[in-house]
Amino acid sequence: MAQVSEINSALTEDITAGNKFNFKFFPAYAGFVRDNYLVPYIQEQIRISKEIQLPMLRFFEGMTDADLISMAIESHKEFLTNAEDNKLKQHLEKGLALWVADGLGIMKRDEVTAEDITLSGYMRKKALLKFLPNYTTDVSEAVEIIKEIDSLTVEGDTAATNIYINLLKERISDAALFSERLSHTTPGLNYVFDLSEKRIKYANKNAEHFFGLPVKQLQDMAGSSSIEQLVHPDDVATFTTSLVACAHAADQEVISSEFRLKGAHGAYTCMRNYASVFKRNSKGAVTEIVGIILDVTREKEIEDRLVYREQQLLDAQAQALLGSFELDVATGEMDVSEQFKKIYELNEFDLYKLIDHVHPADRANTNAKRDKAIAENGIYESEYRYLINGKEKILWSKGTVGFRDGRKKLIGTVMDVTGKTKMLRELLESRELYKQAQELAHIGNWAYDIAADKWTWSDEIYTIYELEPQSLKTSATLDKYNHPDDTAIIRDTMRRAIEDRQPFDFNYRIILKSGRTKILHAKGGAEHDPNGGFKIYGTLQDITEQKNIERQLKDYKEFIEKITDVTPSIITSYNINTGEYSFINDAIEKFLGYSPSRVMEEGTAFMSSIIHPDDKQALMEKNAKALEEANQMTGDFEEPVVEFKFRMRNAEGIYRWFHTYATIFERNDLGLVESVLNISIDITDQEEAEKELYSKNIQLQQSNTSLEEYAYVASHDLKEPLRKIVTFSDRMLVTQKDTLNEDGKLYLNKIITAALRMQNMINDLLAVSTIMGNNSFEPTDLNMVLEEATIALDHKIEETGAVIEADRLPVLAIAPSQFRQLFQNLINNSLKFARNGVPSHIRITNDILSYQAVQQYGLAKAKKYLRITIADNGIGFDDQYAAKIFAIFQRLHGRSEYEGTGIGLSVCKKVAENHGGTIFAHGVENEGATFTLIIPIME
Repeated sequence: MAQVSEINSALTEDITAGNKFNFKFFPAYAGFVRDNYLVPYIQEQIRISKEIQLPMLRFFEGMTDADLISMAIESHKEFLTNAEDNKLKQHLEKGLALWVADGLGIMKRDEVTAEDITLSGYMRKKALLKFLPNYTTDVSEAVEIIKEIDSLTVEGDTAATNIYINLLKERISDAALFSERLSHTTPGLNYVFDLSEKRIKYANKNAEHFFGLPVKQLQDMAGSSSIEQLVHPDDVATFTTSLVACAHAADQEVISSEFRLKGAHGAYTCMRNYASVFKRNSKGAVTEIVGIILDVTREKEIEDRLVYREQQLLDAQAQALLGSFELDVATGEMDVSEQFKKIYELNEFDLYKLIDHVHPADRANTNAKRDKAIAENGIYESEYRYLINGKEKILWSKGTVGFRDGRKKLIGTVMDVTGKTKMLRELLESRELYKQAQELAHIGNWAYDIAADKWTWSDEIYTIYELEPQSLKTSATLDKYNHPDDTAIIRDTMRRAIEDRQPFDFNYRIILKSGRTKILHAKGGAEHDPNGGFKIYGTLQDITEQKNIERQLKDYKEFIEKITDVTPSIITSYNINTGEYSFINDAIEKFLGYSPSRVMEEGTAFMSSIIHPDDKQALMEKNAKALEEANQMTGDFEEPVVEFKFRMRNAEGIYRWFHTYATIFERNDLGLVESVLNISIDITDQEEAEKELYSKNIQLQQSNTSLEEYAYVASHDLKEPLRKIVTFSDRMLVTQKDTLNEDGKLYLNKIITAALRMQNMINDLLAVSTIMGNNSFEPTDLNMVLEEATIALDHKIEETGAVIEADRLPVLAIAPSQFRQLFQNLINNSLKFARNGVPSHIRITNDILSYQAVQQYGLAKAKKYLRITIADNGIGFDDQYAAKIFAIFQRLHGRSEYEGTGIGLSVCKKVAENHGGTIFAHGVENEGATFTLIIPIME
């Protein structure tokens, strides 16, 4: 009991050192928790104790939460009252003294564990902090309360830990004393061992009980085998070494060793052996030793547990970023914990080294607080910035000044609060972000304390109702905005929430002063407060826009469904991996006679089964290739559209032709094709018409060939009489010029002119017929063709002073002679229709067009198209005649004004059409004309 007295003395000294529990902010908060949240505070501790598996809970197994609350309510009320009265020092002293005196009741003094100490402080702190937001919204005040709770936790844990360590020391001391006395009274496993024979000569009854063997049998065991039977295999070497040490020991020397022995039940027990020389032979050699073997298993466990608990305390400090120190005031020397070293990141510690790293702006204030505490033997507390290794930390240090070992010392702790400070800043930011989030989401929160008849609304609720902030006093202010048709729903829902304690979740409408109607989403619940009151809380969100969008989406969905149902096409969407359809419109029943539900149920396997056997293989190959190409596409791109033509069997067994357009509907996260959208059009009638058209085209081609042959023969035969008319008329004009009067000469000249014009027309007609029959295309450099065309017009170009500029043209598969004629006709046209006194300036450009850019012209389908533009500065023409000028024999000017037959541009049109393209013109009178040729680039 002397040691218990010493523990109580140490306890009193620990608690009363300094004024550690004289708090400024915590007392008022403790009273607030007691008066408003006593039961929830206890409930929270019970919840946390179960969550962290508090060891002492084992003493309360079988008790309900209600029992635990009932048992704990007075003690927690007493604690909060003492905290309010700033009597925590006496409260803690009383509780620890009760523990030392073994007055804990259901739990014995020695059954308290280190986990119970550290986790209880943590549990109380967490429970206290839960209600802090309900007490104050002042961040500074909250920080001070948290600091004082932390201080209470640290000081309480420290005092309790010291008591725990002293109690452990007392138990270890008692065990050692007991072992010492036992060795003199009942000497454990007492034995005499013969070193030469390696056998037990004597063993007491304790040994017989331990090994489960009669003493006589133990004495008969000899040699190394006996050792191997009794000693743990891993400890045989240790045991043998101890025997060797005994053989060389002095007479009064005691050899100590530890090893494990096998007991009666086959389990090994940790034993400590004390042995000394018992007998020597005539030569002085040790022959026998005497000793006692003690069971030290419990002692080892206690030692290990003590080391473990001490490590736990160090770990707790590390986790809390809390280090401890002891400063010699006179010398500045410091004794610090490992966590202290980690916080300050120094290898050597004294006061002056630390001061050098304190932020210059905080150094004077920190020194002043420390000097004042030392001078007044008081409490030192300071928060300052600390600079080390390019980093800035915020440290909070607290300690007390007192005497230890006759020297004045400052003993305390330091905590790295960088993270907490950052958290407080983030808390302020998060409050602002929370407010912004409410504004962005159009959501506000509210609460109603029924007993106090007090309403609380966030700013966003005022915004939703378009009211001035903080202008609401009672719910009646808001009730008047409720839509008349929704008033009953609101009233009944709130009544049920109060009466049945049930959460609520519903929508209702309000009509604002402006006449606007909004739709609000109300969600919340109800709860009891510790004093038996009742509170309703919830949120209000303006979902007017959301509901409008939902309605629009619904209308749009219905619109799409109606479109798909009336569209004369089969529209499907399916997953390429599962073969399941996600959508099939009703048209499948109209065109094929199969119900959408059947196809949805059987999947793509059904659709595959009705494809014509002759089309299936080609369709599968084309589909596989299209998927492969789609899966290889990367970056930004438009989903490709692939076209298929194939036959499907309808419900009557008749195959019909379909033209399907397929595109990617959905890709997975890796960008691979997931599902495909197909639109299939019934083209059976079109296919049959195309067959008939093909047949008629064959007939037409045969007819055209005959006509071309006829035209060629007819034109050739016409040229001979015309030649003779020109020849003989010319001869007559030469030979008879003296006999012919002026009228006769005039008539002959007109005959010659008409015949020559007729001959030119026949030549041009032959050219047109030749173009239509020539489809022999070859890769040709268009620059060479253009050069050849201009060479043919060199004389006229030089004569008129014309200028021709041309961009570089590509190599293209064409009929060279036709394009030569086209260039020649177009350039000649520009030269012919030049303005008087203005030399022709002809500009030839080209570029590449996409299929989408030329769709309006109905050209043959190709990936790319070449556009060639020939522009001049001539007399131009009225744009209303742009299409007329390409008609055969059409002229915009009289024959007397400009030469020509009116077939040149018609030839250009035939050349363009023969190459699958088109040509058109644009003119502005007295400014010039532009001719544009577009032809597909065939690969």
